[in-house]
Amino acid sequence: MIPPLLVTEPEVAVRIVDDIAAAHRVAIDTESNGMYVYDPQVCMVQAAWEDRAGTVQVAVFDTLAVSPALLAPVTSAASCIKVIHDLAFDARMLSRHGVALATVLDTSVSARYLGIVATGLASLLASELGIIVDKSLQTADWGKRPITPDALEYLTGDVRHLLALHDRLWERVVQAGIEDEVQTETAYKLACALNDHRAAPPWVRIRGAEGLDDTGRAVLRELAWAREELAAQRNVPLYKVVGDKQLVELAARRPMRPHGIRRVLSAGRGAHDEQITSMVQQAIIRGTAAGRLGDDDAAWLQVDRVDSETAQRRKRIDARLRAWRKAEAARRHVHEQVVLPTHCLERIVTHELRGPDSIAQIPGFGDARTRRYAQVLGGLVDDVLTGHA
Repeated sequence: MIPPLLVTEPEVAVRIVDDIAAAHRVAIDTESNGMYVYDPQVCMVQAAWEDRAGTVQVAVFDTLAVSPALLAPVTSAASCIKVIHDLAFDARMLSRHGVALATVLDTSVSARYLGIVATGLASLLASELGIIVDKSLQTADWGKRPITPDALEYLTGDVRHLLALHDRLWERVVQAGIEDEVQTETAYKLACALNDHRAAPPWVRIRGAEGLDDTGRAVLRELAWAREELAAQRNVPLYKVVGDKQLVELAARRPMRPHGIRRVLSAGRGAHDEQITSMVQQAIIRGTAAGRLGDDDAAWLQVDRVDSETAQRRKRIDARLRAWRKAEAARRHVHEQVVLPTHCLERIVTHELRGPDSIAQIPGFGDARTRRYAQVLGGLVDDVLTGHA
């Protein structure tokens, strides 16, 4: 086994990228320092590819020493296939540095569409290839230097066998005849990762915001912005100031006195931090005084409120589609998501789509499903809408 190369010089990085481009496919993984700082960055990029002799080569790019942009000729090239496991994190982090991903195959999508239950990389390497990888440094701070030999070896573990894993899974994907569905879902997953509500204010991303009353939402807004400011000052992740769960509880209960605030914070962080207690108190006062969100902020949480008749109709469409999906998956001996991903099903239901052309335009639906199912799905919805179901 050829030892990994730690790349810390731009000239070496350019040469390695040229070698990867000539191989036409590469396994990629990234590591960040997101568990330790407010504004995370890509600290390491690991790459594995096969040379002309078929030997797997591994390079670990220290992206605190060389710019991630040097990898762009490979990551964005349509001619070079990128094999990644669970691409969302890698795509988002590289995008923060202006590095795009294109022509990606995601082994986690392949595994899920094959009906494999345990789709984590370590689980798949063990079950599919009999390879056990070390995950002891999974939560390491990759912003620290120097990189020790043990850390370098750990960094290679996820990518060294990723091409072999892809080949094993892809053989089964081809046998099942679901290549288009897997590629369509991967492209959809990549598009969602790059969109990812980056323009949304921080309080919108907190789970539970939509369940608060008007004043609670206004308080949550103030709490979230205050937490952002304090986390930036301390250069720590948001959860090290106050957790999301505590923010929602504070917004719901709105304790005004320090002892009440500490009681909520005692379930997480910050209960004995006077600066955090004061921050929370002032945010609750401001949000309570506002009483409600402004129109621009409220627009972020607007939901499609429908009357009971519409709700019941959509419930019938949903049940009809799910029953059909289950039967069709059994008939084809494939996973239900191959037949109709849940995100597509929900879009058909909420928009009550009945024409095959409109169904074909659903993001993530794809050509294979259009040929097989657009007409059928339109008919199923039409049956419900016309009372024939």
